[in-house]
Amino acid sequence: MFLILLAVASSVAMLHMIAPDHWLPLSVISSGRGYSRRKKYALSTALGFGHAGTSILVAGAVFYLGLTLIHIYISYLVLAGQILLIIVGLYFIINGYREGSRDTSIPENSALSVGIFPDLALIPILITGYSLSTYDIVTILLAFALLSTLFLCLMIFLAARGMGKIIAKMPPKYMDYLIGAVLILTAVMIEFV
Repeated sequence: MFLILLAVASSVAMLHMIAPDHWLPLSVISSGRGYSRRKKYALSTALGFGHAGTSILVAGAVFYLGLTLIHIYISYLVLAGQILLIIVGLYFIINGYREGSRDTSIPENSALSVGIFPDLALIPILITGYSLSTYDIVTILLAFALLSTLFLCLMIFLAARGMGKIIAKMPPKYMDYLIGAVLILTAVMIEFV
C-alpha cells in the first residue's frame, strides 16, 4: 500500500502545480513587477513549500484527530480513507465543472495567496495509510512537499521560456478532473490490492 499512496501523493503534487491557477498568477505578477530570476524562484519555492506545508498541517491534524477520536473503530479507518478518497475525488471533479462555468479571475493582491491554500487530497491519502510506519508516512509527506515545490518552480521556468503559454491555455478544470480521477481510482485499487 505504501507504494500506491506514495505514487498518488506524488501524482497529486505534480498535477496540482501544473494547473495554471497555481503558477500563472506568480508568473504574471513577477514579470509585471520586474522580479529578478532569483527573486522569482525564491518566491515560487516559498509558495511551493507554503502550499505543501499547509496541506500537511491540515491533513496531519485531521489524521491525528481521526485516530484519537475513533481509535476504537480503527479497523474502519481504511474504509473511511477510501470513502474520503472518493468524496475528495468527486469534489475535485465537481469543482472543475463549476470552475469552467464561472469567472475565475483573482485580484492581484490575493493571487499569490491562492498558492498556499491546503490541498485536501492529502487528507484521505494519510487516512488510508494509517497502518504504515512513521517512516513511510514521512516519506509520503516529503515527496508531496518536494514535488509540489519542484513542479511549481518548473512551471515558472517553462513560463519564463515562453512554453507556459501552451499550458496556460488549458483550463484548470482539466487538472481538477484528472486529480479527481486519480483519487477515485486509488480508492478502487486499494479495495482490490
